[in-house]
Amino acid sequence: MSYSNTIREQFLIELIESGFYDDAFNHLRFCFSENSIDYYFYLGFLQAQLGQTEEAMATLQKCKSIVRGTDLESTVSGLLADIYDNENWISDAIEEINHAVDIEPDCPLIQRKQEEIFEKFHFYFLIMIKNYFQFITQLIREK
Repeated sequence: MSYSNTIREQFLIELIESGFYDDAFNHLRFCFSENSIDYYFYLGFLQAQLGQTEEAMATLQKCKSIVRGTDLESTVSGLLADIYDNENWISDAIEEINHAVDIEPDCPLIQRKQEEIFEKFHFYFLIMIKNYFQFITQLIREK
């Protein structure tokens, strides 16, 4: 990577960290080849931040297939888990975060996300049980 690419990449990261996702999205093509892992990862991340959820999931799935077997696979799975969690696709979020934990069990960020997802699952499960018992109670009363 040349010195100018390093500066471009650092500028991209500064745009992202500052929350300027539209600008970062427009700057992305100047930083990486469109077939690089970094391009797909940042593209998926930015698509998610810009509300392009379906596109982000597709981009990150493609990125995940490229990084399979590398250290980056846990990072991509963790990001996918976060997106699925935000969309309330709990079973998909659990699958991805568990995959990330399997690859990188000592990562505090991944562990924290797993705890968040499991807490949300537990909450939804309790609501489902409560609704089920209310439904059964109502059926019994109607008879």
